[in-house]
Amino acid sequence: MRSLILIFLAFASCGVTAAPLTSRFTYQGSLEFGGAPVNGTVDLAFEPFSAVTSGSALAAPLQVDDVVVDGGVFTTVLDFGDGFFVGDRVFLQIGVRDGASTGAFTTLTPRQEITAAPYAQTALHALSGSLLPTGVVLAIDSTTLPEGGWVWSDGRTIGSASSGATNRANADTLALYRVLWTAFDNAVLPIQTSAGLPTTRGASADADFAANKRLPVPDRRGRANVGLDTMGGAAANRLTFDVSGIDGTLLGASGGVQAQTLSVAQLPSHAHTGITLPASEDDNPDPPFSGSVIGNNLAGSATTYTSATTGPAGGGQAHPNVQPSIVTSFIVKL
Repeated sequence: MRSLILIFLAFASCGVTAAPLTSRFTYQGSLEFGGAPVNGTVDLAFEPFSAVTSGSALAAPLQVDDVVVDGGVFTTVLDFGDGFFVGDRVFLQIGVRDGASTGAFTTLTPRQEITAAPYAQTALHALSGSLLPTGVVLAIDSTTLPEGGWVWSDGRTIGSASSGATNRANADTLALYRVLWTAFDNAVLPIQTSAGLPTTRGASADADFAANKRLPVPDRRGRANVGLDTMGGAAANRLTFDVSGIDGTLLGASGGVQAQTLSVAQLPSHAHTGITLPASEDDNPDPPFSGSVIGNNLAGSATTYTSATTGPAGGGQAHPNVQPSIVTSFIVKL
């Protein structure tokens, strides 16, 4: 009887130069027949299931022919395609037959679980957000929060389970509470009582959290992110209050409007070309002047003139003030 003795999984990562990982992975096992190691070639069939017994087939069987077995040990490469490994447990049902045979496969038992390799564990942690520091902001094309500890960046409050916070009221918000309490001025994120009324900050973030005070999360609804002007210490002076109305040196400062009505002072400097005509009818050209007056002489000798005023134009309405944009959701790591 053939039996599968040893199986382990490792992503192929050898080579002189680095390259992105693919969905291929290396699979190795030990095969015996009648208690003796197998030598020769065999055909193998691999079918993934959701459980060690019964369960659902997760993909069609993958057949690998003429696998060399040396001293009972074989190595092959499997690929069930992109998107196959999504974090759920996978058990391989393996069938074997002689490499020269075209008959049915003998199913080996039990099914073998595919255990996580270091790269896979790292990817799994990254997907759950556990490798991301508290306070990280991500854009996500979803209206549902992902698993792994996130809240919306929507201006609502976080706090303890007894805080009445409107975004999330739970003990797991303490780490983010500390980050926001420390990094943001109270004028930007004003702290509240458990009833939602304005109050003052206490001695520390932990003290306010224990007192069931609520703290808002930055409100990114309908807003674009802009880099802190003093990020790294030196001011870039690309976003100044005098010009934009936004204090670019204050974390969380906000402003700007989606439409703007120009004042007279904001209009580009320009001139209107006009004409003056003689005040006396006796001084008008005879016959009446027609066409352009520029460069022409008017009859008469009058020295008193009247002014011509151009008529008004434009509606004085606000104009759009929005850059090319795409709407998405923003979430903050707890």
